[in-house]
Amino acid sequence: MTPNVINAPNLWQFIPNSQFSRPSRPIEETVRLGVINFVQKFRSSRLKDVGFLNQQILSAIPRTKLDRVIPAINWEEVALALDQYFREHFNQPQPTTTTLILCPPASDLSIVLNFWGKQHKWNLLPSPDYNEILDTPDSWFETLLPVLQEPFIIPHLEHWFLRHLRGLKLLRMLLDRVQTSPTPCILGLDTWAWSYLKYAIQIDAFPQSTIILKAFDSNMLHSFFTELSHQNYKRQIFFRETTTGKLVLKSENSDIQPQKILKFDDNFLKNLAGYTHGNPLLAWNIWRNSLRTDPDEEFLSKEEDSDVILSDKRRTLWILPWEKVGVPTVPDSLKLIDLIVLQTLLLHNGVVRDFLPNLLPFTVEEVNRTIAYLTKLGFIEAFDDRLRINRLVYPRIRDKLNGEGFLTDEI
Repeated sequence: MTPNVINAPNLWQFIPNSQFSRPSRPIEETVRLGVINFVQKFRSSRLKDVGFLNQQILSAIPRTKLDRVIPAINWEEVALALDQYFREHFNQPQPTTTTLILCPPASDLSIVLNFWGKQHKWNLLPSPDYNEILDTPDSWFETLLPVLQEPFIIPHLEHWFLRHLRGLKLLRMLLDRVQTSPTPCILGLDTWAWSYLKYAIQIDAFPQSTIILKAFDSNMLHSFFTELSHQNYKRQIFFRETTTGKLVLKSENSDIQPQKILKFDDNFLKNLAGYTHGNPLLAWNIWRNSLRTDPDEEFLSKEEDSDVILSDKRRTLWILPWEKVGVPTVPDSLKLIDLIVLQTLLLHNGVVRDFLPNLLPFTVEEVNRTIAYLTKLGFIEAFDDRLRINRLVYPRIRDKLNGEGFLTDEI
């Protein structure tokens, strides 16, 4: 299937890691979370839905219609941004040396690397299994040597090591080979693994170009969501907040009479940018989960109509206020084993469930009980053959680990 094209190439920019900065969270959101955590220590409460619109009468949007209103990210556009970076630094759309691309959790940049590799006909190296990392790194690496003679990509370098007594040998051999070989390569590495490997083997001292996708601030998210909403629908869609009725995305229709134009409030987008650390895919997921529609109105039932007014609910989608977005807080009651399990899953960008006890100083029974507990809380989920952190709650888990003094990523 040919991917849709988003005409916003300037949104996607790869930059040197040293230039990365993430959007800050609004002060009022930081204060609100502090109050919630304080209250949760003494009692549980349920805030009533008050304001412009009763949220209880709204319903989630069916997946098929949601995919039309807010379609999937076009990874081809991101791959073009990678080409642009290489042109600016190497005067050609391919690197001439080793390029390390840092991939924040839930960013899915490995999809871009796979797409780019197939497009440029580079070798795509699969991840080794745990036995090859721990028991047979030498023999497995020998089988790779012919492939390493030509330009290659490793989308998940974080799957080439384990936080284990014998878990770094294979990665060391690969990096030694990369340093001494003139063959260009691209290595995708999760930002948590980057932080750990800086500490364990000083990976940041290896000669390489280390880049990352520029974080999306609230203005970039506004442009991003606006472009997506125009992709399949030519008519204006109004995105309005349920408690105030204000526009979350600015109206671009000049035919609307000035007195009917609603005020624009960027509070939701600022909170979204700060919460996601500027991660566009994570922001995209939360944005979609926050959209609601009035079940009594047929959304875009008459798309051919030429008259577009703000009172036309058939062209309105409602956005939950930020404090109502369904992202749970992390309780203070988490135990040390809970935090260690969460950090381990993040350091490896997911771990096969049955293998996880091998990386932890706990019994199999203790680990399984912890997995069940964290799954019930909605903090971890199964994906393919691995356990991983639930993407929507990841930023708050990161905050918790950071507050408890655990090694975290720097993004």
